[in-house]
Order: sequence, then C-alpha cells, then structure tokens
Amino acid sequence: MSMPPSENGLPVYKADEKITTAEKLRNLPWYLAFVASNSVAINLTFIGSIFVLYLNELGFNKTLLGAVLSLVPFVNIFSIFIADKISEIGARKAFLSSFAIRFLIWLPIILSPWVRQQFGQVMMAILVIVIVFVFSFFRMISSVSIMPWNQEIIPKSIRGVFSAKQLAISNAINILTVALAGLYIARSEGIQPFNILFVIGVIFGLISAWICTRFPGGSPKQGIEKPSSIVENFRIPVKDKNYMRFVHGIGWITLAESLFSYVALFMNEEIGLSAGNVVLLQTGVMVGGVLTSFIWGWASDRYGSKPVLQINMVLTAILPILWFITPYRSNFSFIVALGISLIQGASQMGRNIGGARLLYNRLVPIKFSTPYFALYNANLGLMMGLSQVFGGILLDSLDNISGSIRQFPINSYSILFGLILIFSFIGIMVIMTVKSEGEVSVGEFVSLFFKGNPLLAFESLIGYSRPKKERETINLTERLGRTQSYLVIDELLSTLKDPRFFVRYEAIISIARHHPHPKLTEAIIEILNGNDPALSVISAWALGRIKDPKALEALRHSAVHSEYRSVRAHCVRSLGALGDRESIPLILALFQNETDRGLLQACASALGHLGEASVFDDLIDLMLSSTVKENRDELLLTLARLIGNEDDFILIHRQLTEDFFTNASIIIHALRIGTDTDLDPLLISTCSSEFAKGNMESASQMLLEISHRLFEGADNALLNALLHRFSTHIEGNNENLRNLSLLMIFAVFSITENK
Repeated sequence: MSMPPSENGLPVYKADEKITTAEKLRNLPWYLAFVASNSVAINLTFIGSIFVLYLNELGFNKTLLGAVLSLVPFVNIFSIFIADKISEIGARKAFLSSFAIRFLIWLPIILSPWVRQQFGQVMMAILVIVIVFVFSFFRMISSVSIMPWNQEIIPKSIRGVFSAKQLAISNAINILTVALAGLYIARSEGIQPFNILFVIGVIFGLISAWICTRFPGGSPKQGIEKPSSIVENFRIPVKDKNYMRFVHGIGWITLAESLFSYVALFMNEEIGLSAGNVVLLQTGVMVGGVLTSFIWGWASDRYGSKPVLQINMVLTAILPILWFITPYRSNFSFIVALGISLIQGASQMGRNIGGARLLYNRLVPIKFSTPYFALYNANLGLMMGLSQVFGGILLDSLDNISGSIRQFPINSYSILFGLILIFSFIGIMVIMTVKSEGEVSVGEFVSLFFKGNPLLAFESLIGYSRPKKERETINLTERLGRTQSYLVIDELLSTLKDPRFFVRYEAIISIARHHPHPKLTEAIIEILNGNDPALSVISAWALGRIKDPKALEALRHSAVHSEYRSVRAHCVRSLGALGDRESIPLILALFQNETDRGLLQACASALGHLGEASVFDDLIDLMLSSTVKENRDELLLTLARLIGNEDDFILIHRQLTEDFFTNASIIIHALRIGTDTDLDPLLISTCSSEFAKGNMESASQMLLEISHRLFEGADNALLNALLHRFSTHIEGNNENLRNLSLLMIFAVFSITENK
C-alpha cells in the first residue's frame, strides 16, 4: 500500500484523500498518548477542583467564582461564527494552533497573587477574567476543530470500545494527577502550590499539542459550497429534528451536570471535608469511570448508544438525592461521599461514551460535520455557562437560608440539588424521543443484566477475549451456555464459526442450553441446512431443545428434503418434542412410507409425543419386531404416552428393569381397586404370587383376566387393542411377552389410579 507523501517525517494528506481503516488503527496509539498527556494538563489548569479552590483562595465570592467559571463554556457560543472558517482551513491547522496558544495564554495566571498584592483585588480579578476569557476563546476553537477530526480518524466499528479505552486511560491519569495534586495541596500552605501545578499543567499541554501533529487527516472540507451567511451554514443541522432533539436533551443534562462543580464547596463548607479530601473525591469519580469504562464501551458498540446514555442519565438524576442524605460532619462523611463519587464517575463515563457514540456514529453526517459539531458545542457552552452563573448567584442569594427536614439540613445547596434533579429529568424525557435505529430498548438493555448469570457471563467474556487451545475453548464455550445470559450471544455466534470442529459442536450444545434468542435460532437453522451431516444432526436436536417456534418451518423442511436420513430423523424427533401438531400429516406420511429403521423409530417417538393414537397397532408391531433393547424401550415409552402418564411409566419401567418379577408382584399386590368393580381379591393375590415365583405364563394369564374385568365396558380403543395383542402373545416366556406384560401392568395401574 502506498503511503501519503511525507513532510518532516509526518504523513501529509490531500484534501480529497480518504484515510484507510488500517491507517486509522495504526495511528490510534498516538491519540491515546494525546489523551494521557492532555489529562494531566487540563486537571492541573482549568478542569476540576484545583482551579475552583484556587479562586476560593484568591478571595472570589461564589457569584464571581461562578461568573469566571462560566466564561469557559459561554465562549463556546462563538462556535457558530467560526465553523465555516474551520471547514475552510481544515480541522488540523485550526486545532494545532489554537490548542498550543490556549496553554501559553494560561501561564500568566500565576501572576494573580502578585497583582493582588501590588494593585488590589479588583485588578487581580480583571486579570483572571481576561486570561480565562482569551483562554476560553482558543479552547473553543480547538474543541470545535477536534470533533470533526475525531470523527474522521476513529473507525465507527470500534468507537464505543475505543472511547472506553481512551476514557479509562484518561481517568487513570486523572486519578494519579489529582491524587498527587491533592496530597501536595494538603501538605502545603498558601497560594504557591497552585501556581506550581499550573506551570506543570502548561508544560503537559504543549507536549499534547506536539503529539497531535502525528494524527492523520484533518484537511479542509472539499466539495461543499461555502455558505453565504451564518444562518445558511446552520440550515441543515437546525432542520435535522432528530439531531436537535439530541442537542436539547444533552443541553438539559449538561445544565444539571455543570452545577456539580459546586459540590466541591458543599463538601468543604457543609459536610466538613478538608480541601485535600475534596480533591481526593475527584479521584473517586475517576475510579468509578475506570471501573465501568469498558463495560459501557462494549455495551454501546454491541447494544447501541442510546440505552447506555439513558441509563446513565438516570444515574445522574439520582446523585443529588445521595448528596442530600450524606451525613454532615461525621466520621463517615468522607467514606459516604467517596462512594457517591464512584457512582458519579460511572454515570459520567456512561454518558460520555453513549452520547459521543450516538453523536459521532448516528447523528452527524461527515460531509457537514463542522456546522453540526459547532452547533452542538455552542449549545453545550450556553448551558454550562448559564449553570455556572446561575449556580453562583443562587448560592450567594440563598446563603442565609437554614432549616431541616428530620435530620437533613435545608440550605442553598439543597435547593441547588433539587434543580439538578429537575434538569436531569427534563433531559431524560427529551432524549427518549431521539430515534436510533437498530438499537435495543432501555428495558431490553437492563434485562440483559438480570437474565441468567451476569457475573459468570462477564467472567466468560473476559476469558473468551484471549485465544486458547482447543480443549480450553471447548470448556469456555460450555460455560458460555451455562450463563443463560443474553450478554454472551455474540460470543456464542462467534464460536459457531471457529475453524475447530469440536468447538463448533460444543457451541451448538451450549446454545441448546441457552435461553431462546432469534439470532441463535437463525444461526442453528443455517447449520441445519448446511452440508456437514454431523453438525446438522446436532443442530436438529438443538432446535428441539431450544423450543423456539421460529424453528418449526426449517425442521419441517429438513425432515422431508434433507439428503441425510440421520438429519431427517432428528428433525422429526424435534418436531415431536416441540409439540408441533401441524407436522402430524408429514410425520405420518414418513412413518407409512419409509423403510429405514432409524427414521421409523424417530417418527414413532414423535407421534407418541404428539398423542397420535391412530398408529397404535403399527407402533406395537414396530416394537415387537425390534431387535435392539433400547429401541424397544423407547417404543414402549411411546405407547405408554398414548395410554397414560409418562412419569408413572418411567417409574414402573425402572422398577421392572431392576427386578421384573419381584417388582411386578409388588405393583399388582398394591393395586387400589375401587368398590365399583367386581374384581376378585384372590385373583389379584394369586397373580401377585405367580409373578413373585417367576411363573411368567401363569402370571400373564391372571393379568389378562384382571385386565379383561377392569377394561370391561371401557370405551377405550387403545386399551382394547393392547388387550388383544397381549392375549395373542400369552404363551411362551419370551421378551415380547415380558414387554407386553410391562405395558399391561402400566395400563392396569393407570386405570386404577384414575378411579
């Protein structure tokens, strides 16, 4: 494959040159390196608790603090004014230049304490506001630029899993960064530790910019007419109703989530946690994200983005309730708050993965990606900015509110948590209206984790991801079936395509053990119709055990048209096991016209399952002519199914197989004869005694007499037919007489049990 021309060791892509999937995959490690380096940079500068605590140390009140924090998102509104310019110059150039500049602009913020000392609090506040505003402007450009570039260089098929990987790496780096920063701040005093952390963050930001030069793509958009105005540029995304519903829904949940930044102050002022412990809570958020990242990424790629997004929006709505009931100034306060942080991290991770995958893969067309992403970014910025300003004003204006409900205090933060709950609920309602074809519903998604054994399923999934030898793979496949979980459906389907025969064979058996699922049934039907008779036979058996009605048509077809008699026989058996009465004419035709013993046996068994009594005499003939004991026993069972209860027959059969004469004597002796019969107790006693002595012929004569008297007047053609056959084989102590005696004892037992 020819490579793009190189410039200073870096590939250069023409505007109309498409990046291959192989090239995208080859460059993904650079993207992960960027994520890691940038995670250090943003955590030590403007994201998280460090900057909030820094402003608090500088003496910013909550209103001013909220105004400063709101600048970062508010400036994103300008995204709509620069979208066409980014499309013109290309995402690559726009991102690299703005990303590096924004960190250089951040560096002068370390002069804030000096300015306050030299020129007063007001000038210091102006300096901070100017730096944050200019920084936010270039951050806005880089944010709008990276989104279409990201869509271009990450393959759709792995976006969920790759997002999980990058977020896991990001959170792992975040954990280490924030933990070290928190310990450093806790062991230091004054403002100087914050300034040192800012400098380190800027250095890592510049390293991140250099790493991004290794990314492919990002060239200017070609073949798109330059819009005549801003309104024209956004005409297409605004008219996309499904996309706009998503934007509005995410906007509401962002409005709620942005208020989370005040939780750090709540934990410090109300719950009573130290500044160091407040920073460490952010570690809990990141740990929760890391622990669930691959689950959410895997789930979104497999089951769809929307259910993952919705589930985690619900978790977000629960968080303010948990904060509200956190114990105040207790020995357990930090532990409880840390537990809530884990849930917060899990929900944030799930929302980020599900929302991003839905946006990038489903809602944004690549051709018009820049205006779509710009509008999305502007909406997020507006909501985040409003929440920061509104949150600060709210907390300051309601600062004097105090009260309690039972043991729970009511204050300005309680009202804030109530608003978070309301905003989250609105967002959930709006996202529910977003259409996303080919994805499971939220209910179906939740049920995946309650059907079968999800823990065994995840254990098996982890084991399946690593290549194994044949015996180990067979054992793992068997475990996949035992999970009874829909989480392993794709893995079971994959094992059906394994090149190793016995792995495929075990996969069919495992699927037969599993709960019915349309994908599994379709896959087994495909094997049934294939050219491997060994696998077709076991597939026919599996379809009978799965008991999915969708398999009936395929079984009927193969029962007649398969070129292999063994396959036809197993199809017939499965039709009987499934209770398919519509197949009775088909099976009757086979039974009456086929000469193959195995196929006849299968037809007989199926007809017994289906209760088809018209072939009772033919079944007796087949049983009497059989030379294989196991076949005779199965035919006896088939006849018994037409006469009475199968469970009773199995019990009698086991007893008589163990010791025919002794147990036959016991059964006859224990017959409970109703008072409305004229049976002679002496006859019963004598018959029992003859069986006990092993006198087969005389015992059979007496059993025949008992049956005559018991069946007399009974309007039952099957019993009369059995009585006739038994009477014709009464002479001679042979195997047929013993089998007919067993069947007759069962018939007598069934009649007396029902009286």
